[in-house]
Amino acid sequence: MPLLKSTLVAGVASALVLGFAGPASASRDTGFDDSRDAPAGFDVTKVNFRLTSDRAYAKVHVRNLRQRGEFVFAVSNRSRTVRFGMSATGRADAPTVKKFYKFRNGQVSRKRCIGTKVGWHPRRDVVTMSFPARCFRALPQRIVLAVGSTRNFPNGSTVDEGPRVVLRP
Repeated sequence: MPLLKSTLVAGVASALVLGFAGPASASRDTGFDDSRDAPAGFDVTKVNFRLTSDRAYAKVHVRNLRQRGEFVFAVSNRSRTVRFGMSATGRADAPTVKKFYKFRNGQVSRKRCIGTKVGWHPRRDVVTMSFPARCFRALPQRIVLAVGSTRNFPNGSTVDEGPRVVLRP
């Protein structure tokens, strides 16, 4: 099962639902994951999520990002159906690679999403990921945000299923 699908199906029931926010405000939450439950460069320990009317953000804390890693940041609707996601792969000796995906009826396909951003910060053990709301505008107001690590997304295995939250912009 692809990482995003298994991550969201497994954890949506335990997601934290936040209250209503006005259109100009941001909704945010921090999710935590067990440390040392995955190899160091893939071990997600904490994620700061933020959702605004313009963008979805994730600040992913990793136990030891100094070598390499591949992380996936996904959005879904409340019925646990994964819709869109972004993967970012980084290594100390190469530029970061980012890709945006669309999920429909169990199929994964690349989608054009201008404005996706990835920051790879190995000295701080942090990866920042964001993409514009226009890339997932067909979703309802409350959406599920999830992060996990993988190898060879979308066909590779899940390494660490990180936290997920439900937010409303």
